[in-house]
Amino acid sequence: MPFDNPAPADATVKIIVVDVGDQLDRSLHGDAGQPRRPNALPTIQRDFNASVQGLEWSVNAYTLTFAVLLLTGAALGDRYGMFAPEA
Repeated sequence: MPFDNPAPADATVKIIVVDVGDQLDRSLHGDAGQPRRPNALPTIQRDFNASVQGLEWSVNAYTLTFAVLLLTGAALGDRYGMFAPEA
């Protein structure tokens, strides 16, 4: 039967999650390959009337959250992933 293997749907979800995370990262930090790409930080500063220290806090909070989620996802992937060792 063609629907016995759920792997393609799982792969599609993973690709979408990674792509959304990448787009969010590029929108905040800009793209190293295209330095003329607009950066979100000046817009955030203008719209929220934030100081430079406020922008530093928001970037640090984003980076810390991203790192925690990345490490958590990696640990879960190692534990429950497709090639996890059987215990």
